[in-house]
Amino acid sequence: MMGFFQQSLIYGLGQLAVQLVGFLIYPILTNDRFFSVEDFGIWNILAPTMTIMTIIYSGGLSTGFFKFFINTESPDQRYSAFHSSMFIVAVFGVITTMITLPVLALGLRASGSSIQWPYFALAMVTAFANAVIGICLAVYRAQGRAKQFVAINSLRFVLMSLLIAIGVIIFQGGLWGLLIAYSASATLVGIYLTVKTFAGFQKTAIQKNLRSKILKFSLPLMPTQLAGWILSVSDKFLIGILLGVTEVGLYSAGYQIALVTNAFFIGPFSLAWGPFMFREGVKTDGPLKIARLLEMYTIIGGIFVTPLIFLGPEIIAFLNGNITYVPSYRVIPPVALGYLFFGYYLFYSTGLNLTNRTVYFPIITGSVGILNITLNLILLPRWGYVAAAWVTLISYFTLFIIMKISTAKLYHIPIKKLTLIGIWGILFGPVLGGSYWVQSTDYPINFAWKLIMIFIIWFVLIFSSDLTRTRLLMMLNFGVRKVE
Repeated sequence: MMGFFQQSLIYGLGQLAVQLVGFLIYPILTNDRFFSVEDFGIWNILAPTMTIMTIIYSGGLSTGFFKFFINTESPDQRYSAFHSSMFIVAVFGVITTMITLPVLALGLRASGSSIQWPYFALAMVTAFANAVIGICLAVYRAQGRAKQFVAINSLRFVLMSLLIAIGVIIFQGGLWGLLIAYSASATLVGIYLTVKTFAGFQKTAIQKNLRSKILKFSLPLMPTQLAGWILSVSDKFLIGILLGVTEVGLYSAGYQIALVTNAFFIGPFSLAWGPFMFREGVKTDGPLKIARLLEMYTIIGGIFVTPLIFLGPEIIAFLNGNITYVPSYRVIPPVALGYLFFGYYLFYSTGLNLTNRTVYFPIITGSVGILNITLNLILLPRWGYVAAAWVTLISYFTLFIIMKISTAKLYHIPIKKLTLIGIWGILFGPVLGGSYWVQSTDYPINFAWKLIMIFIIWFVLIFSSDLTRTRLLMMLNFGVRKVE
């Protein structure tokens, strides 16, 4: 189990470099010298669009690739798995772009939107390059080449940061400068990585029949991943339609802070989860290992999100210095906790993945996607953009519950229900209630009170589990003996 978290940490460091770009440009995007609130709102429609298009271009291969690459020692099949995956990405890229781009251009012209269609063209270039990069990096993950993974992502970080600085800060390019920087850096890294990864294989005969097998397993996962991202993207589109692009900017200011949970915690976890699930989940003690991981995941996740939730106003004010965005801190608590439930969904998806029942994924995620859109349509006009944050929490919780019920008989995970209920009681009570309540006091007292609450909740979370108590006592006992 510790090996899994070590792998998560390594991959997390690799992802950290790329994710830092989004975090570091946050003060630039919310600075009126470079972007207006409307521009920031448009960017927060384009950025998730890149992610959606990356999922479509990838054809659901982010999970399916590992099934056919890891479970074989055959050089022929491993090379064929990589070659077939790249072929699928190329085909999906051409077909999807030819269909989507003209439709978007006509739709934007008909609606009179302030978003220009070339913005989406650059977003699609970035998405295709990211899909190619994702397949190449999957090879590194499957082979356990963590150092190379970190090095490549560090290269992406340096190149992207340099181009953003040139395009946005030096040349004052605004959205154009930002989009060109993203697309250029992704394209250059994609070309480099494709050549390097192909060169790393011993060229063998390609098993063309493997393409159909990979597609059969992976295609149902594409709408699943798509529906998962729609849960986090549709709210921005709906806010833009119902409330205006400026409201998207305000909503996104808080959402970006909550998204740190996904970027620096859920993201690294999911990178290590795919290989771990197919290697360890099939073993006799697999369910028990996953149950222990789920418990540790909950505790670490709670420790991670607590400062984000309590210190939301201070973080937003510190990063952009623009008080216009500060009220968006109300978005952070429900969104951050919602992403923790998305991690639960990944745990409980093990049953469908290991039994090759991926066809059920679109049904589950699609139904929750419909729920998400319906609730936003009902609540946004009345409660404003904050309603979208609570709909996000409700949607991810529902996604987890449906997946848990659906896989209960396929793959039983023996969790300690009372322990998890207690942990979530700690999170939902003091964290959600306190994060809103403490905003009204004077700043010094307010800040001190928040820090005290954070440390108290951390202490209670750490000692809420037999697993963490035992490990801490063992560490303390070892330390005492060493001193003696």
